[in-house]
Amino acid sequence: MPQDSSPGAGALRGYVVSENSGEMRARSAVRVADLLRSGTASLGAAGVPDPERDAEWFLGAALGLDRGRLHLAAGDVVSVAELRCFESWCARRRRREPLQYILGSQPFRTCSLQVDSRVLIPRPETERVVDLCLSVHRSGPMVDLGTGSGAIAISLGLERPGEDVFATDISAPALSLAEENARRAGASRVFFMQGDLFEPLGARASDCSLVVCNPPYVATGELGTLAPEVRDWEPRVALDGGPDGLDFYRRLAPAAARAMSLGAWIVVEIGAGQRPGVEALFAATLAFAESVAIRDLSGIYRGLGFRRKGGGEE
Repeated sequence: MPQDSSPGAGALRGYVVSENSGEMRARSAVRVADLLRSGTASLGAAGVPDPERDAEWFLGAALGLDRGRLHLAAGDVVSVAELRCFESWCARRRRREPLQYILGSQPFRTCSLQVDSRVLIPRPETERVVDLCLSVHRSGPMVDLGTGSGAIAISLGLERPGEDVFATDISAPALSLAEENARRAGASRVFFMQGDLFEPLGARASDCSLVVCNPPYVATGELGTLAPEVRDWEPRVALDGGPDGLDFYRRLAPAAARAMSLGAWIVVEIGAGQRPGVEALFAATLAFAESVAIRDLSGIYRGLGFRRKGGGEE
C-alpha cells in the first residue's frame, strides 16, 4: 500500500516495528493534543472543510470520549491501537470519504442510523420533510418510496407508533441496511419491499393515507460541482435527477395519481428553485387539490405536499 505523504500524515512516525516480533513499540510518547494538532493539519492540507472538528470526531471515537472529555485528556498518551485507528480514519478522510461513512453512522431526528456507500447520507433538511409528513398525516398506513437508509420511514414509524409504514427501494443492498437500522431503532412496524415506486405494494398502495419520497433531484450537469464527499462517494442513482433534476417527479406524479386513494397526501423533497416545476408536474395530472410547502433552516423550499382529490372535487 502506498504511504500517505500528505502534510501531517505521519502520526505513526513515533513508533517502530520490531523485526523479530512484528509488534509496534513506542519510540516516543504520542499524546492526545499531539494527534489533534497533526490530524487537523493533515486534514486541512487535503482541503477537508472544518478539519479540527473531524480530527476531534475521529480521536474521540477512537478513544471512546466525547468532545469535552477529549480536551480534558489532552495530555494523555494514546495506545498503539488507538493511534492506528485514528491514522486510518484520517487517511480515508484525506481522500474526501465522508465522515459519516468512515464512522458508520449519522444522527437523524430521534435515532442514529448506520450509513455506508450503499445509501445517501441523510441530511438535516430531510428532517423538515418528516415534519411536513407529520403535519398532514392524521391516521392510516404510510409509504416511503426510495427509502435508502430508511431515515424517513423509521422516523415515521417511531413518531407514529400505531401505524404501519411500508418502505420501498430498487436497491437490495440499501434495503438490507435500512432493515438493520429499523431493527436497531425498534421500529417494528416498518416493512421493507424491493421494487420501483408503488409496484411492490400492489393493492396496498390505495390503503396508504400518506406517501413520501425523497427522490434524486440534482441536475446531471451539476453533479460535477458537488463537494467531493458527495460527487465521488455517495450513490449516483440517489443523486442524478436528469437534465433539469425533475425526471423522477415526471414519473412519480402520474404514478401517484393512479395509485393513491382519495384524500391521501403525498410529500416530496425538492431541491433549491424546483418548487414551480414540481408543482406544475403534479397539477398536470389533474388529480391533486391543495398543496403545502415547507422551508429548510436556510429558508429554501425543501418539501411539498399534495392532497389527492376526493370525489367530486374540481
